[in-house]
Amino acid sequence: MFQSNVELLERKQATQQRERKVLVVEDDVELITILDRVLKTIDPNLTTDWVTSAEQAAAMLEEHVRNREFQPYDLILADIFLEGSCTGLDVWKMCQQYFPDVPVVVTSALPVDKFFAAIGRDTISPPFLAKPFLAKECKQVLEGILNYSKSGPKH
Repeated sequence: MFQSNVELLERKQATQQRERKVLVVEDDVELITILDRVLKTIDPNLTTDWVTSAEQAAAMLEEHVRNREFQPYDLILADIFLEGSCTGLDVWKMCQQYFPDVPVVVTSALPVDKFFAAIGRDTISPPFLAKPFLAKECKQVLEGILNYSKSGPKH
């Protein structure tokens, strides 16, 4: 138990000492431009990694696993339907397994009821941002999650 508490403290300190970082998994070029503007209004110093497929995201995340980076991102934003055979839901599931402290927001034009059917009834849902969304709505969701993850839960 002592080792677990020490490890948690090390993770928290490492996260607080680095700049905030976001991974965006999106294949719509127009939406990438909007997301870039939204993220820059939240934090101009935010570092953003952009990929267009779940396979590219998985490769980046696997590299972080190999490097024993426990929280490589402060937020991951993943579209469900992407280029390639994997989906944004696959990215979310991978994060649940390897990076449970990294919040994942899933986006899609999929109706909300179909989204919940896709993830399953007994699954705790990641935050879902339905497309098309307004930049203001997107900013509110992402900023809230980034600020929460930066400060940690309030007790």
